[in-house]
Amino acid sequence: MKHNIHKNKYHYKSLFKKQTLVLLFISTQNTQALIQTHNIETPIHIYANHQSIDITRNILTITGNVVIQQNNIIIYADKAIINKKKTKHTITTYGNPSILYYSKNNKNQILITSSYILYNEKKNTVILQGQAYLKTNNNILQSNCLIYIIKKRYVETCNQRNDCTKTIITIDNIHSKKNVHNNISHNTTK
Repeated sequence: MKHNIHKNKYHYKSLFKKQTLVLLFISTQNTQALIQTHNIETPIHIYANHQSIDITRNILTITGNVVIQQNNIIIYADKAIINKKKTKHTITTYGNPSILYYSKNNKNQILITSSYILYNEKKNTVILQGQAYLKTNNNILQSNCLIYIIKKRYVETCNQRNDCTKTIITIDNIHSKKNVHNNISHNTTK
């Protein structure tokens, strides 16, 4: 994707100030640290070929070379929809693939790719469907479908019967005291 940051620049902050992107991180290890460093007053910068806002329904639709930036978070997608209902909202991205990247001081790097990403603030979940890939601190989780329950810091695969999940975990991360409470569940029934 080519990104012309200055073309069609849209500074979008008043409609979705409250934690629009912070909980979109899918991480079995770093979510709490990321949430604590988020400032809800930080503006969200959205760049795309086309943007439309339905003010009565509070829906922002962004298409074509989508780049969403806030603090140390950057999302690339072909299309994104941000839907705000009262104080809760959902963010849906589509892409080939959609990419979410987070880096803080070259530590706590998180890379997420998937064809479809749905963040639901009310349910406090993130769903990845279609070639879901999550990498954090040299740990990798690949599956066709992943569900992340943010408050519980719990990741579960939601594959079909014959789908496979691939997990790569580094030994030093298994023994880390910080990671004792992290959960990964694999549903690989055949």
